[in-house]
Amino acid sequence: MISHALLVVLDDYYAVMNQHDVAGIADVVAEDVILHDDLFGHIVRGSGEFRKVFEGLWNAVPDLILRELRDPFFPDSAPECVVHGRMVGTLVNEFPAFGWTTVGSYIDIEYMALYEITFDRISYIRVCLNPAIVARQVGNAEMAARQIIAA
Repeated sequence: MISHALLVVLDDYYAVMNQHDVAGIADVVAEDVILHDDLFGHIVRGSGEFRKVFEGLWNAVPDLILRELRDPFFPDSAPECVVHGRMVGTLVNEFPAFGWTTVGSYIDIEYMALYEITFDRISYIRVCLNPAIVARQVGNAEMAARQIIAA
């Protein structure tokens, strides 16, 4: 039963992310959401900061898509799941906050993400990926190394 409710929340989250629906973010993440993503180099706290990060990301990569590569894994009786996914898109505007400067380059990176759900919203996201791969695709590999050290 928990896995069905989680799947609905997760489906809604991926729909908002892939439609780049800034207003919809409030419907899928908790006000006090925590996002710990290897790509960002810092922990994002709260839905306001979450929204700002994704507004910038979607401006830089307007065709950004998150794809689930396999069905989510749901631990028994826990309000969480793990997704193996892929992020793809084309950098059309520089994104200096991430060190992404090679406009016209293509992003293609696999990730593993843990999502925790509180009530009907995602409250915690932990995304694991290798930022050096993305840095080689769209920017500066040295910056990626600094992000890994800082995380």
